[in-house]
Amino acid sequence: MTPLLLLLSVKIAVTVAFVAGPFLLLSKRAIEERLTISASNSGLFRLYGVAMLALVTAYSGGKWQITQGVFPIPIVLMGIVSNIGATIALLCTGFWKSSKLLTAFFAMIGLSLILGLILPEFAMMKLYEN
Repeated sequence: MTPLLLLLSVKIAVTVAFVAGPFLLLSKRAIEERLTISASNSGLFRLYGVAMLALVTAYSGGKWQITQGVFPIPIVLMGIVSNIGATIALLCTGFWKSSKLLTAFFAMIGLSLILGLILPEFAMMKLYEN
């Protein structure tokens, strides 16, 4: 296990459980109530859920690369854009006020990925032997 592998594993689990899953499985009404947003139909919510599954798929590919001893530069860059972009969007729209934990999570993942890009030898360091 490496720090980067652990980080991607946490990102995948949280994204599936709290983002992709709910957007794909909850009713339109339940999503609107939880997020205090609305849409004319559930299609936009479902598309967002599918987009999150696509990100999870890419993160999973990055995990595989790490197990092969390869630093997954494209996956790390994708994660930086996704998570720092989400953080900026939440801050600029004011939505962070009602989603402080989510905003902090995105920021932490994005900043950790930046650190991993700067220090790939640290990101790929084995935390323990199997």
